[in-house]
Amino acid sequence: MKIAYKIGTALLALAIFPVMIFAPFVKLIVTTDIASFLSSETQVLIDESYSLKSLYELYAANKDMLADSGFSLSSIPENVVHALRIPAIAFLVLFALAILCAVLIVFFGLFAKNKRGPVVLAILGAASCFGMNIAFNNFAKPLINGTITITDILGQEFVSKISGGMATLGEALMSLFGAGSQLLNVKLFCLGGAYVFMILLFVAVILWAVAYTFMEWDKQ
Repeated sequence: MKIAYKIGTALLALAIFPVMIFAPFVKLIVTTDIASFLSSETQVLIDESYSLKSLYELYAANKDMLADSGFSLSSIPENVVHALRIPAIAFLVLFALAILCAVLIVFFGLFAKNKRGPVVLAILGAASCFGMNIAFNNFAKPLINGTITITDILGQEFVSKISGGMATLGEALMSLFGAGSQLLNVKLFCLGGAYVFMILLFVAVILWAVAYTFMEWDKQ
């Protein structure tokens, strides 16, 4: 029975990694009201959920264009960096902590005699996922409320390239119809289901340990 507990604990922790990689990690909705003077409807440009795998594939497919455009992390304006730095760092630290907890649960689950270690790590991992979501929401908040725009981050030249010249059109329309016309509006930017599934798997580790403890008590 002890071997079943060890294997079960390790498998639950290992399941966090494919969930993290292949499940929807972020949800993004981007709209434009650049044609609002022609229609009352807002045009949806992006309404997608992305896994870490699909984000990497998207980056790999467009890295040459990114290099040619001159866009890099160092090219992001200082005011944008100042506004996003703390929540971005908090998110990355908590994300890394959740991954570390999953790795340690596998190790402690297989080799440690005490069940307390995996339970403590699972609690810490679940808490890290909750904190990760809060940090990401704080990161996305200025993008959603318009304090920081996509153009602020990527730069007018880069946005113009990826939008086929629409950025230049956007500038012209804004000068004609006022600052209410925006080229790109982030309506939703949040974590997807992956972080929820990660929390559930951490909780499953705790419940598995509790269930095994009760079974041991019944035997006694």
